[in-house]
Amino acid sequence: MIENCLKLSRGLAGAAQLGIGQTTHVDWIESSEEAAPVKYAVPGTASSSRCSQFGGVVPTGAESAQAAQQSVAAAQICSPCFARDTRLKVSREKTMADTYPNFATLEQHERSGIDYGVIVRRAEPAFAIVAPHGGGIEPGTSEISDAIACRRWSFYAFEGLKRSGNSVLHITSTCFDEPMCLVLLGATSRVVTIHGEESDDDGEGVFVGGLDGELGTSIGALLIAQGFDVRKHPDCNLQGLDPQNICNRGTAGAGVQLELSRAVRETLFESLTREGRKHPTPRFKVFVDAVARAFEEV
Repeated sequence: MIENCLKLSRGLAGAAQLGIGQTTHVDWIESSEEAAPVKYAVPGTASSSRCSQFGGVVPTGAESAQAAQQSVAAAQICSPCFARDTRLKVSREKTMADTYPNFATLEQHERSGIDYGVIVRRAEPAFAIVAPHGGGIEPGTSEISDAIACRRWSFYAFEGLKRSGNSVLHITSTCFDEPMCLVLLGATSRVVTIHGEESDDDGEGVFVGGLDGELGTSIGALLIAQGFDVRKHPDCNLQGLDPQNICNRGTAGAGVQLELSRAVRETLFESLTREGRKHPTPRFKVFVDAVARAFEEV
């Protein structure tokens, strides 16, 4: 088991690790003082982290990188629909997706450690990689986020643990207020959130959003150079442009939201079932390395 990693049982008052008075279920709290990368380990095994060991750099030529940056910069232009009252966007998201308007309500109806769990790992404060809809809510997003963060950057996941019906645990990003996440973001400069988009019409799309255009452009360019289909989401509610979106709530006030279509997530794992997500494909590492490299370039 990796040093400095503490597994907490259901109901343990591990929130004190992050300066939170209330208790909640925490699957893992890890410290990363040495920031040493470790190999990817599947959930439920003896190893305590699913972080991938990055090998080498993403090969990108100057011309292809420049073209990719220009493509992503064009895609980052704000849609006119962003000028609408943000209350309409929040209301629409709740109506479309959410059973619970916030974490306090969810906590009253769902069982910590049985229906949902929280994973927190604090590391260098420059970046936090967050999966607010992890586990079975938007399958694959926890594993991807964990691997991108590795042992260098902070990592957070709110995970659905139900055998089925995890979608009821979805709290829209503009309303996501799980306390341990908010404390972590308050100590982090820039946030990158990983989401799973479920439309069958979007192919293998990777949708880059958020208010941090510089970092978003860099991530998008590196992904394009590796053959990923990077776009701006056609739905303005899924572009991460609201200041209250969890991706924009680091201390810098601007972050990046990555919406991964179901089709592209299926290329990263043997399957999106709980068992299939234990077996990442070679494409998984390509995606993770490309995103992680962007943090070194901004």
